[in-house]
Amino acid sequence: MKKDSVQPAKAKRKRGEGANPATSAPSRAGAVNVTAYFDSSVRSSLHLIQAKRPRATVRDLLAEALNLLFAKYDVPQTAPKPDDDNS
Repeated sequence: MKKDSVQPAKAKRKRGEGANPATSAPSRAGAVNVTAYFDSSVRSSLHLIQAKRPRATVRDLLAEALNLLFAKYDVPQTAPKPDDDNS
């Protein structure tokens, strides 16, 4: 099926480029979104950990998990660590 009108091209961002600063919170400046889809049981498990560490955010837990993965593969542990470690 052929379209009658031509849509304007969307502006392309380079891979790894951060969010649009005009529409993002200042705290997200220079940050990128790393996402994946999992079964809902993964989120439930994260919430169970949060129940044991109520001051830890999901972001804190994911950063910890990523740093453990980075250590396993001997690459720099670059995920930000929370200011207050609630271990």
